[in-house]
Formats: sequence, C-alpha cells, structure tokens
Amino acid sequence: MAKSFDFKHFSLSNEKSAQKVGTDGVLLGAWTSLRGDERHILDVGTGTGVIALMLAQRSSPVVQGESKGSPVIIALDIDAPSAKEAGNNFKASPWAGRMAAYEGDFRGLGSDETHPLKFLAFPYDLIVSNPP
Repeated sequence: MAKSFDFKHFSLSNEKSAQKVGTDGVLLGAWTSLRGDERHILDVGTGTGVIALMLAQRSSPVVQGESKGSPVIIALDIDAPSAKEAGNNFKASPWAGRMAAYEGDFRGLGSDETHPLKFLAFPYDLIVSNPP
C-alpha cells in the first residue's frame, strides 16, 4: 500500500490513518457539490484528510479565479493517529491557514455544552463523511 499520494496541488501521507486513501474518498471529494458561498465545512471521519484537502483545493479562490474568501475546513476523526496524520497533511498543504484536524467524537457536537470540542459548534454550510 502506498505511503503517500500525490494530487495536482497537494500530496498527503497515508501511513498512520485507520482509513486509507481509496477510490470512494477521491470520488466523494471530486463529486461533492460546492455552491461557492460556503464559510464553514466539516469533514466527519476524515482519515488522512483527502476529502477535506480536495474541497480546500476546489474552493480556493486561486483555483476558482475569484477574490471571494475561502471556507474554513474542520476535520474530525475519533481515531487519534488519523486526526494527527490529517493535521500534518493539512499543514503541508497550500491551504494550511484555513484547515484544522481534531481528534474527537462527532456525536453531541453542538448540542452538549460539556462536549470537549464545543468550540467547533457553529453552523456548517457543508458536512461531508465517507463512511467505511
């Protein structure tokens, strides 16, 4: 199995994540509809972060040729090595300033004041997930 994948505008490590890069994730990243006015995107169960990175690439003003602001992309994974690897992949990307990965459980986000990730509980314009 490949330890890294190279895309047109980014590369990512695929070594530690429980969910490896696969055709389904790449297709979901390519097929997800973007309106162009998204401010916050959430990727649940991000694995390596491939879908989040593809959405960052597709929503970048440089790629779109627009001067509009780009959305902030938050990625969650319940698996610590996956969240860490996604975070490292984001930091190595051209969109590092608007991407972040966190370890944690999606359940209860936004409805439970004691949730450890309650600081992420704001309205999302797009939520994606690639269930295994």
